[in-house]
Amino acid sequence: RSSDMALIRRVLRPYPALSSRFYSTEKNEESFFHRLARRFERYNPPGDSHAQLLTNQSHLYEMQVHNIQPDKLDEYMKTAEETLPKVHSNSDLPVQLLGSWYTIIGPQDQAVHIWFYENGWDDVTFTHNTLHQTKEWRDYVMHLRPLLRSRDSQMLMEFSFWGKPKPREPGGIYELRSYSLEPGTLVSWGNEWSRGIKFRNESSEAVGGWFSQIGELYQVHHMWAYDNLSRRQEIRKNAWMRPGWGDVWAHTLPLVESMKSKVMMPASFSPLK
Repeated sequence: RSSDMALIRRVLRPYPALSSRFYSTEKNEESFFHRLARRFERYNPPGDSHAQLLTNQSHLYEMQVHNIQPDKLDEYMKTAEETLPKVHSNSDLPVQLLGSWYTIIGPQDQAVHIWFYENGWDDVTFTHNTLHQTKEWRDYVMHLRPLLRSRDSQMLMEFSFWGKPKPREPGGIYELRSYSLEPGTLVSWGNEWSRGIKFRNESSEAVGGWFSQIGELYQVHHMWAYDNLSRRQEIRKNAWMRPGWGDVWAHTLPLVESMKSKVMMPASFSPLK
């Protein structure tokens, strides 16, 4: 606003060297403050929390990423197969194993597990407390430690326009695309993708879309399933032939600080095949 700019000018007036860094003296050179103002035009601070604006469910997801010692992958997968399905099938625990995967392109020797909590934070707290008091789970964690280089987890919520992932026919590959957004842009991302999802679901390849609540914040994950890498390329190419997809891409790209992709195969015990 002009009043804010006038105040800033008065504050900087005694410091001409500093002032020259913020205000351009060249006719065609953009000043720092004009660049800053233009950058923040895309920020639309919500009047409500991001979660309430982006989802209409209490569902929560926990994404666990395990980086495995290169010579321990087989032992790790065997250990996970012996324990994780038991947690999934335990009717006393309000949690489901949505899927387990291992990477084939991207970070190597890595496993990804996604857990689903239907009733939100109370289910998360109960499950964690119960498991940590269970000898079998504690033994599982102790067995895992020497097999891992590192591990990480995030608590996520689903975008309302994506919903909970549905069962799929076995076969094929999964791609997990992760985007780190500039703070303040999550609602804009959700608004654009609520329109954009229709351009990217040619063969029901859209599996799930989530945004972070705990862990690395302002991070978004999109999961896709394809028959193979050639089919992936074909579907992505076809999206560009549909009027409107280019606008979604153009509007969301400036919101992204970084992005990464990994291609994964489902583990033998994964509910999502």
